[in-house]
Amino acid sequence: MTLPSYQMSIPVAVQELAPVPSEC
Repeated sequence: MTLPSYQMSIPVAVQELAPVPSEC
């Protein structure tokens, strides 16, 4: 299954886009 593989890529991309959304 490639569920955990893609699920791990999701949070990584989100952190790269907005690592500190609280500052915004």
